[in-house]
Amino acid sequence: MGNGKRLQEILAEKKIKVRQLASRTGIAPTTLYSIIQRDGSIRLDYAVKIADVLNIEHTEICNDTSKLPELPLKPQSELNNIIDTLSPKELTVLDKLLTEFYSLDDNGREQILAMVTCMKKQQNKKEKPLKGQLEIADTDCNFKEI
Repeated sequence: MGNGKRLQEILAEKKIKVRQLASRTGIAPTTLYSIIQRDGSIRLDYAVKIADVLNIEHTEICNDTSKLPELPLKPQSELNNIIDTLSPKELTVLDKLLTEFYSLDDNGREQILAMVTCMKKQQNKKEKPLKGQLEIADTDCNFKEI
């Protein structure tokens, strides 16, 4: 059984229609119908969005975990020190942030990392970031409101 049929089974078990799933994930209904009919593979970013809505692991509908992006992490000992200082609430927030981050496509993740890098530079310079939605205007960390 392919990933499309497995997705169809899970939807039936959870009594969720394809159009409902499309609405909740932001994935076009035609794309979801195509995945089910082809019974083929599911793009990782779609699998993560679908799994989040269906409250399942993405590996239940996407067996291609080799495409998971690598985290740009500090050395393991530093990471453990940081994680050890987090409260359960902060760990929950971190988990949500990572889930949302990896549901973005490559371009979206690159934009977020660039924005965080620029915001960190601004913070180090004691500059206040702009309020509202921000867009990176250039590589010098100039933001413009959109």
